[in-house]
Amino acid sequence: MKIDVESLKDKMQTVTEGMGFELADLTAPVVGGRLILRVFIHSPQGVTLDSCVRVSREISDMLDTLDAIDTRYTLEVSSLGLDRPLITPKDFSRRIGERVSVSYSVDGGSKKVEGILIFSDDTDIKIDRNGEMITIPAGANPRGKIII
Repeated sequence: MKIDVESLKDKMQTVTEGMGFELADLTAPVVGGRLILRVFIHSPQGVTLDSCVRVSREISDMLDTLDAIDTRYTLEVSSLGLDRPLITPKDFSRRIGERVSVSYSVDGGSKKVEGILIFSDDTDIKIDRNGEMITIPAGANPRGKIII
């Protein structure tokens, strides 16, 4: 029941981008002997239930047309959700302007900072903590979450 997730991801990305969404992640675990395709989409304008339904239909049609999976599967499409951890630079980039809590490694220990995420790229993350700009190098292994 092995599938080529990267190949599927490329095909799904074409569909989601054509609909105005980013394909944020795709996982394909086997649960109880059944393949589950979990598709996570993102849009700066937000993701609604209706958006998930529309994307699910388009991906399902594409998979059926390509006959891409030769076993039974369940397709789940959802937003990233507010509780999803921020790990990669792209995860942080999606949340610029939001209030975050970020833990990171420094001098053999760890630190935690809360504030507004101002910037993120492959080299560092910048957080505004009450007017003080905190820069966290990507090499410090930052891990974050949205603060509601």
